Amino acid sequence: MLTSTFAFGTRSFFGGAVLAAGLSVLSPLHAAERPGPIVSTTIDFLDYCFFKTDAETGYFTEQQYDDVIRAVAEAGFAKIYLRVDVCGVTLYPTTVGKRYAGDGRDPGSTYLVNTLQRYDPAAKTIELGHKYGMEVWAWDTLFDDEATMVWYGDADDDRQERFGEYPLKDPFLVRNPQFQWELDPRIAAQQKAAVAASDRDAPITAIRLTSDTTSRQNRVTAEMFDIFVSNDNRRYRKYEGPRNFHVVTAKPAVLLLDNLQIAESYIKLAFHKPWPRENTFTISSEPDAFVQLRYGGAWHAAPSDYRKQPEGAEKGGFDFVATRFAWDFGNRALGIGKFVPQLPRYYGIAEIAHPEVRAHKLAKLRELAAYPFDGFAYSIRTHTLGCGPQHYGYNPVTCEAFKKRNGVDIRTQEFDRDAWLNLRAAAVNAYLVEAGKLLKPRPLYMDFPRQEAKAPYIRAYGGMPFQAGAWARDGAVAGVRMLGFSGKEPITPPFEGADRVRIIRFVDNWKMPPPEEFRANLRRWLANPVLHEIEFYETLIYTLKPDYLTIFREEIARQGGAAPPPKR
Repeated sequence: MLTSTFAFGTRSFFGGAVLAAGLSVLSPLHAAERPGPIVSTTIDFLDYCFFKTDAETGYFTEQQYDDVIRAVAEAGFAKIYLRVDVCGVTLYPTTVGKRYAGDGRDPGSTYLVNTLQRYDPAAKTIELGHKYGMEVWAWDTLFDDEATMVWYGDADDDRQERFGEYPLKDPFLVRNPQFQWELDPRIAAQQKAAVAASDRDAPITAIRLTSDTTSRQNRVTAEMFDIFVSNDNRRYRKYEGPRNFHVVTAKPAVLLLDNLQIAESYIKLAFHKPWPRENTFTISSEPDAFVQLRYGGAWHAAPSDYRKQPEGAEKGGFDFVATRFAWDFGNRALGIGKFVPQLPRYYGIAEIAHPEVRAHKLAKLRELAAYPFDGFAYSIRTHTLGCGPQHYGYNPVTCEAFKKRNGVDIRTQEFDRDAWLNLRAAAVNAYLVEAGKLLKPRPLYMDFPRQEAKAPYIRAYGGMPFQAGAWARDGAVAGVRMLGFSGKEPITPPFEGADRVRIIRFVDNWKMPPPEEFRANLRRWLANPVLHEIEFYETLIYTLKPDYLTIFREEIARQGGAAPPPKR
């Protein structure tokens, strides 16, 4: 049984909307007073700082933020969520974790750091949301414990030597790496043995790239890219030796570079100019299945990675932590490592079965609950996107629990994988019960992604299921957010107990449909009696496009919600 003891308490919160005197904004009806689902949106505050800060001012001002919140209220939104953390660090002051740039290191956004020095986004969002008549909820990330998809920078950047860990990581995991998902020990041993048995001095004579994109024909030619090589993965030089280029098959693309004589251990394939980014690419794959190197008379699988190519392809190395990616997309260079392990020891997600991890996350939640948010939501979005997630989670706490229950040591014996995944899911379920108790009487929502293996959102979890039926049964959450469903796909909750929780359709920003298609989608969703709420991620893309805010305003009014407020 996974349990912890904590003193739970309740805290008063803003139950009503407070409008500033003199404002003509008409607040949306409360959810209980309006027909059909309410409409909400998620503010990713970092992106406003990244993209809307005036260079002369140097930070995202309070007046700018006021304008954003007012525009959302005028469009008829009943609720706003604030994303309160990202990559293991928080937007708000914290003593439990670390605030963005809280240790003096700027990971890359001076505008965000400047803004945080001037006001607290959590307190300001609550103030402004209530001012304009909306509920304000905290949008927390349960598994976004570090940024495995970003890096320090070029070879001339000495922050890696000065600071060690990249700053976007929960310091709890910096101190306790053993609490991250651990690699299958059998794979770790196999990798070590493979490196020991390989001919380290044999030159690389060929590179084979195998794409799994079956719908598009290869467009890469030999003249489009150069080969760069390195012994330290920091500074690269252009390879000037012989090479031949072959398109073995065009669809799916299989490309072969042979007649090579490369003595170095790291290779970079860099295009001469960027590719379009309009969802066009012809070569993509999982990084652990994309590249093979030929040396010592045999083919060997080699890990690959990508990164935005800086000016001068001689600069910039690779972390070899990427998930699935496309090569011919934007300004990307492909990295290949000869003796880098296919899979590192740890995967960045913290294993919630550890009592210490649960205690840490509950302490962070308790700190967040000190703010007068109207509710809280856990998201499963994560920047922890390493390859091979199905090979992780072999922490002693889960291995011993499985052995005690089933009499099988999964570290050395074959086992029932579904039973193991369900055991790990049970730890998540138990944590949500604790979190829900901590927050009561305020509600907690939780994400429920589409459960197919390659569906959006779920890949990072290596097959671990999300068991909304258990959450409803245990009273752990008040609402379930349905993720990864297409716009034309009706929401029909596939779990028992759906009638005991609120059902929320989560609409992501992957692809904005044209205005009239968007209007048709919104109208159809608003008519769905199953839904309590429709949440749109993220606010920035809508406030940048006033035509879409107009559609919200008109369709919500048509539904019988807030009347369109007068234009300013």
